[in-house]
Amino acid sequence: MNKPEDSGYQLKPYLFCDLSYAIPTNSSPKFRMHIAAAIQAYIDKNFTFENMKIVMDKMCIESFSDQVALGRVDFIQDSVVKVVQSVQQELKMVATLTDKVEHMTFLFAYTRLTSSFMSAVTLLKQGFFIEVSAVYRVIYEQICWAYYIFDKDMELIKKTKPASTVGFIKEIHGDYAKLYGMYSEETHINFEVTKNYLKIGENGIGVRMRSGASCEEKTFDLLLLSKMYIEILYTCIDKKLNAPDVDKIEIKQMLVGRLEFIKILLSQYTNEKSSVKMCYSDRI
Repeated sequence: MNKPEDSGYQLKPYLFCDLSYAIPTNSSPKFRMHIAAAIQAYIDKNFTFENMKIVMDKMCIESFSDQVALGRVDFIQDSVVKVVQSVQQELKMVATLTDKVEHMTFLFAYTRLTSSFMSAVTLLKQGFFIEVSAVYRVIYEQICWAYYIFDKDMELIKKTKPASTVGFIKEIHGDYAKLYGMYSEETHINFEVTKNYLKIGENGIGVRMRSGASCEEKTFDLLLLSKMYIEILYTCIDKKLNAPDVDKIEIKQMLVGRLEFIKILLSQYTNEKSSVKMCYSDRI
């Protein structure tokens, strides 16, 4: 069973009557309406059950529907984390097939990555389009490192730095190698990256603190990294884990199912962008 803090990534900021608040993206339309009515009653300084009911009677629940309040990108972001969380089941199954310290090191690193994916989605929902690249780089390096050390001895593992293993990802997919340079540039905010957060407006040059549009675009990277996460695990089990095929087949089948779901999300993202845009102001 998930702990309350394990679903914190689903919190999404809202603004109603100039008051900001956050509720989970999977909240029902009725719950969203109740929150809005409570805020209205609070503003009217008449916070009673009777007044709440009067306020709600004037509201249209359709305006709080999933189609209006929840965009496709929100669904994709939440789904990626849930897929990564579900992979923990396969990791536990792998642990029953080996007692090698090297493999346990891999499994520990892969388990910890769940928090990294949650952190990335939290930043995306808040509009922090530059900061999320730092988390993406952490995820990328950790996946590459885990892949490299799976069949290595402990002495070599201790000496291996994550950044030195990123080139080996080409063995899985050549295009994945291109991502690391981009995440590194944005993490270190090289001069060329500056143009991504500057904006010329009526009052001169402004600085974009947040950007919903950019975070929507960077959800594509979240999908790529989750795909990479599953593919690496599958490859390690299929090619590197010394265990009978009959013992590995169920784990591999489950991972194939997870991977197919991520591919569906990728298709949704590329073919049908969200009709609901996150709105964040540009601040000077």
